[in-house]
Amino acid sequence: MKKVWKGAAAAIAALSLGVTGFVGATSAYAETVTTGSITITDDATTARAYNAYQIFEGEYDTETEALSNVEWGKGITAAGQAALITEVRTQVTEFNKTATTENRITLSDTPTAADVAKAIADLRLGANSAGAKALANVFKTAGTLSSTKTALAKDGDQYKAEGIATGYYLIEDSTNLGDNKHEAKTSFLLQVVGDAEATPKREVPTVTKEVEDEKNEGTGTEWGDSADHEIGEEFRFKLNANVPANANLADYATYKLVFNDSMSAGLTWNSIESVTVKPTGASSITIPAKTASAAGYELSDNAVADATGPLAWTLTIANIRDFLSAEQFVGGFDVTVTYKAQLNADAYVNDANGTTTNKNDVDLSFSNNPNVDTEMGKTPKDEVYVFTFKVNALKTKGDGTTALEGAGFTIYKGEKNDSNKMSFVWNATKNAYVVAPAGTQGAVTEVFSKADGNFSFQGLEEGTYIVSETTTPAGYNTAADTTVVIGANHSGNNVEFTQDTTTSITVINTPGSSLPETGGMGTTILYAAGAAIVLIAGIGLAVTLRRRQA
Repeated sequence: MKKVWKGAAAAIAALSLGVTGFVGATSAYAETVTTGSITITDDATTARAYNAYQIFEGEYDTETEALSNVEWGKGITAAGQAALITEVRTQVTEFNKTATTENRITLSDTPTAADVAKAIADLRLGANSAGAKALANVFKTAGTLSSTKTALAKDGDQYKAEGIATGYYLIEDSTNLGDNKHEAKTSFLLQVVGDAEATPKREVPTVTKEVEDEKNEGTGTEWGDSADHEIGEEFRFKLNANVPANANLADYATYKLVFNDSMSAGLTWNSIESVTVKPTGASSITIPAKTASAAGYELSDNAVADATGPLAWTLTIANIRDFLSAEQFVGGFDVTVTYKAQLNADAYVNDANGTTTNKNDVDLSFSNNPNVDTEMGKTPKDEVYVFTFKVNALKTKGDGTTALEGAGFTIYKGEKNDSNKMSFVWNATKNAYVVAPAGTQGAVTEVFSKADGNFSFQGLEEGTYIVSETTTPAGYNTAADTTVVIGANHSGNNVEFTQDTTTSITVINTPGSSLPETGGMGTTILYAAGAAIVLIAGIGLAVTLRRRQA
């Protein structure tokens, strides 16, 4: 009776499931059995479909945990047998290069199933070793497995096949996840059966998005799930994909990542600042743009400067392994994309507490089947929001209600000096002046009250502003400067203004004093006053002369 030693089981047991070996039935007394079971514990959200293919069949010894009387199983085709023999022969050749004479492995030109199994045992491959994984990966090739398989039945969080013939089995996760599931499949598992148990250990990537925000009073920047900015001011978004450490990643020949970014109508895409990958415990590595001769990231065609939303664009890294060593790849890493954007004139503006429609979100598509390169999973979306604000301004006559047209104003951000003058363009749709980015055609630094008295301005960020009347309608006194403060606390899609915030102002012009003019009524009054003085003087002179004569 030929036996295959326990080492063969360890060599091809439980690939990529984090199982260090197999769990066989044990007994105080040795026993040879011909039937056994497979149990996989798996609490994945999506119900799994596991199929077991018998690669070798044989009798299982419960004491030595080895098979005897080994033959080819019913789950492997002739092509699969040939492919497995080729892989084993390759590993035997490498092993013999450094082995002592007595430890060299012999594999004939026409080996039997038992010969192949013994060679695998003699290789002493560790569970989850590169050699063991290479054996399992033989069966990624189409046509290596037959149509004869045993489906594992779901029982709660367990999947079971009971009363099956003992042998070596390849267990395939054949779950149809479809696209866009935030899950991954399991690599092929080779398991020895007696009574075998395994628990999958899957890790899937996550993605987060942050937006750059200026701290109050220009003391630096910070990143979070919300920000406030001027229209036309360039700022940055940061996308971060985290791929956790997972030895099973080694089973992926390629690992594709696609950032799917979506911008609302009020946002404009500008440019990519950087794309990096940072392995755990190591420095960041720059990923360049893809060229005809070099790997890198690739943008969708619509990701171009000044592209306005709504805009759905992608950044694809066809194989992140191109930029990482094997150890770095399985040790976990972060991929970070930083790009520049700005708010445009279509941005939603807030003048009261509430929400905004200036939303930006991202999700991540990722390779999720080590056995089929083209299958992809997808993470949930992560969202950020960008706020911008407005001040409702009204110009009136002295009564505080009657609109006054034609008054001109200059708005300063911060201190009142020429370098702080703001530029605006009139937006008829919004019935307001909107902050104009540098170089905007038709931009002005003086805004005028309209027939309805309105000179509202919008597209502002947090800060202090001075509204200064620079053109005063005839007959009115120039109004004093008005200081406007905008303070806002925002988180996610919610903003609340601080108590000192002013989002509505009324600028009142009082009439000037009416002074007399030459040639008008005032002249007549002066003439009359002069005549009266002459008359009084004449009367006084006459009285004086009469007294002297007396």
